[in-house]
Amino acid sequence: MRNIALSIPAFTIEDEEALVACLRTGWVMQGPRVKEFEESFAKFVGADYAVAVTSCTTALHLALLVLGIGPGDEVIVPSFSWVATANAVEFVGAKVKFVDVDETFNINCDLIEAAITPKTKAIIPVHLFGLCVNVKHIKDQFPNLLIIEDAACAAGSSINGEKAGAMGEMAAFSFHPRKSITTGEGGMVTSNSEAYYKQLIELRNHGLSADFVKKANHDMPEVNVLGYNFRMTDIQASIGVTQMKRLASMIDERNNGAAIYYNTLSEINGLTLPPKGEHIVHCWQSFVILLDAQYNRNEVMGRLAIRGIATRPGTQAVHMLGYYQEKYGLAANALPMSQQVYEQSIAIPMHNKMSMDDYTYVADELHKILESL
Repeated sequence: MRNIALSIPAFTIEDEEALVACLRTGWVMQGPRVKEFEESFAKFVGADYAVAVTSCTTALHLALLVLGIGPGDEVIVPSFSWVATANAVEFVGAKVKFVDVDETFNINCDLIEAAITPKTKAIIPVHLFGLCVNVKHIKDQFPNLLIIEDAACAAGSSINGEKAGAMGEMAAFSFHPRKSITTGEGGMVTSNSEAYYKQLIELRNHGLSADFVKKANHDMPEVNVLGYNFRMTDIQASIGVTQMKRLASMIDERNNGAAIYYNTLSEINGLTLPPKGEHIVHCWQSFVILLDAQYNRNEVMGRLAIRGIATRPGTQAVHMLGYYQEKYGLAANALPMSQQVYEQSIAIPMHNKMSMDDYTYVADELHKILESL
């Protein structure tokens, strides 16, 4: 029987050689490889600046701090996302305003206006599973809202020629092992603002002055802000540098796999495939299907597991999690689409270690299971 993982990071001999070369230099903390990774990433997404950090969660946290978001402020967040999106808002003492999603799994732009109050300062649209939100539409409709793109899943994705990472005030990326490129853990903040950039590099490094230059008298750097230790290591960045060189080709491979899923599954009743949309480049961090209520989602996942196919639910309906239920008191059906996609979505295997035959096997077996039900 086959054993097809939901996701496996795609490391190569080039990654290994870059890692070993870093270790041999003896410089393993934040250093020249982090800088190289930042520069290549900023160029790739079309942003002026990129700041490497420890995770997408810390990237979101820093972005909110730089924008001055804090107690008394409200931040709009889609209710179907990984919990980190909302957590970052909580970290800075602001209030989360959940908005439901639509059939794309992304925030329903038609519902944003109703969520805005005089306290609403920002919105974090999530490019979920690698499909870009139409950020330009949000900017045009709500020019007073600060926009932080949660691009955790979207390195390499674009909409109408604009890449994720350069459409809002700032954007946050993840390099978790389920993402198209990985540094094990790690994140990146991108921006076109030099002022934001300077604040970001201070905040990630204990608040040490960005303008500090070592002097002959060995003065210590000035600290004028409360900072954090959110630095990425050169060990991580050495892998990021080599993976960036392959990112475009890895996205092409994932699109080839997605095409097999579409060709095999598109005619099944009661199954909705993830939307692709016009003028969109999808990086396919995940391939998430949605089952109609006629199917028991967990039963389908169980039958796939018997056939050696790993799956998981799409992601979390954050307003239904214990912490957020207790704090905000939202019923599950208060955000009905988020509830539905949480209960009926399945992420099926999608990664760069899969062969085209693996994709065909997954699609064929899923087709058989749904027909038998």
